[in-house]
Parts: sequence; C-alpha cells; structure tokens
Amino acid sequence: MRIKITVSIASMLFVFSAFSESNDLNSLKWIVKSDYDNLIVFKAVKKHESGLIPLKVQTTLNYPISRVVSVLTNAERKKEWVPRLVKAYTVKKIALGEFVDYVSFDAPWPFTNRDFLVYIKCDFNLKNEEIHSKIHSISLPEVPIKKNFIRGHTHSGNTFLRSVSGGTKTYMEMAFLSDYKGNIPKWIINIVQTKWPRRLVKRLRTQLAKNDIVDQYKERLASEKEKYITDRK
Repeated sequence: MRIKITVSIASMLFVFSAFSESNDLNSLKWIVKSDYDNLIVFKAVKKHESGLIPLKVQTTLNYPISRVVSVLTNAERKKEWVPRLVKAYTVKKIALGEFVDYVSFDAPWPFTNRDFLVYIKCDFNLKNEEIHSKIHSISLPEVPIKKNFIRGHTHSGNTFLRSVSGGTKTYMEMAFLSDYKGNIPKWIINIVQTKWPRRLVKRLRTQLAKNDIVDQYKERLASEKEKYITDRK
C-alpha cells in the first residue's frame, strides 16, 4: 500500500524537473532503463547527493515544436494532464519563454500536500529549430510557503526540443532531478519513479491532440525566425 501511495507522489518529482540551480545533468552518464512505445527511459549511473537517481526520457511527438512548447509552458492548463495537480499559475512573465511558475499538488493520504516555485528559461536556436529549456527552484517573498504544505525543490532539470520531419514532428528529451522533501524514503522513490515518464508522456500526447490547444508560439517563432534570416543576409 505504501508503494502505491508513493507512486502517486512520484509524479510530482517528474513533472517539475522535467521542463531546470546548476544544470549539470548533461554531464551525467546514463544507462537505458526501458525502450518501447517510441519512448526511451534512462537512469543515471550514479545517485545524486540527495539519494535520488536522475532520470532522462527521449521520444518523438507527432506535433510541431511550437505546439509542444505551448502545452509544456501553459501553467493554467497543466491541471488537465499533470497527475494530482491542484493549482498552477504563472507568477511572473519576464520575456518570451522566461517566467516563474507556482504549482501545488494534492498528495495522497497520509502525506502532506506539496508545492513548487520554479524559474523556467527557454533558449531558442532558430537556425537549428531547437529549444533548450532549463528549470530550477527559487524563492520569492511574494510567494511564501503555505501552511499545511511542504515546499519541494527542483535541483536541476532541462528539456530539449528539436523540430523534425519537415516541422511536422518534435524530438523531445527531458532530464530531471527534483526532491519534494518530506519523510518518504528516497529508495522507494527511486523504485517507483521510473514508471512515471511513460504515464506522463502518454497524458502529454493526449493533451497535444486536443482541438482547443492554442499554439501561442507558432506566430512568435515564425516571426523570430524570419527576423533571424533577414539579419543574416
């Protein structure tokens, strides 16, 4: 029963480090944990000092890169596809693809609810049609820790997107390392969290297929790319 409960909480660990303090995940050595259904899950060879094992996933989504990044960065609609998410909103919009998000989760009994406050920065490589996103936890006086919540901590995470197949599909790679704190043993989390990349990507695919998704980055990326090409002439 305890492992089943912990599986539900493990979703928090995946979601908010997936999309990034020191972003050192790229330097890690990885081994394949599983490979099927157009999704490869990796785990790091060594544990982090926190006791957690970083994970990484690779897949190709059948949607343009602008639509994918639109879904991933839309805090208000994450409740539709992120497990156990109760509340999500953007605290600050700094620039295109740069913002601070707050999210909270309804943890299963007997665990305390969790929340995260994270800074997200997307770097756009218009020449190669790529997007690199980093995320990490921050503290802001206007968003204090709430009563009856435990504030989780995203050590490091990143997402890499590349437009492929003539712009009709998107290659996606995520690596993450987050700690939602509390009293759940890290070894239990390390066991159950490997199941969540597949569950989350499946829900992401469902979200991407919805007819009411607003592709808020389509025109912006096209405009920036046109400007980039003009400047290069």
